[in-house]
Amino acid sequence: MIAEALRARSSAATLTPTAGIRLVAHAWPHNVRELVQRLGRALALADTGPLTESHFGLASPAEQPRPVSGKTTRGLSPAEARLKQELVRALEQCEGNVSEVARVMGKARMQIQRWMKRFAIDPASYRSSRPRPEGEAR
Repeated sequence: MIAEALRARSSAATLTPTAGIRLVAHAWPHNVRELVQRLGRALALADTGPLTESHFGLASPAEQPRPVSGKTTRGLSPAEARLKQELVRALEQCEGNVSEVARVMGKARMQIQRWMKRFAIDPASYRSSRPRPEGEAR
């Protein structure tokens, strides 16, 4: 795919070995679209000469942010990582009650369910183990 994009946009464009390694090692959270956008950006910035890793604007593995908690955020964009953190906080606050999380976040319950599926979050892990008095709502 990279070779096709290079041929389609410019017959003179080449890729340095380091840039190739960095492209292959990148997680590509937005998959093909992001790759195509990065290629276009690199070609626009390079003018002449080979495309280097700096043309792609990719962080080196050492510069990539580490997850704050033990839960992984690998492959998530910054916006998705923030959404996941907000969802986890709401689940903690609402003790895993998905309907209450939806009300707190101002979203439909189904949207909360989709997000939990996307981020592999189990609401049961946020539910309190304390027994509830009879008649108390969850």
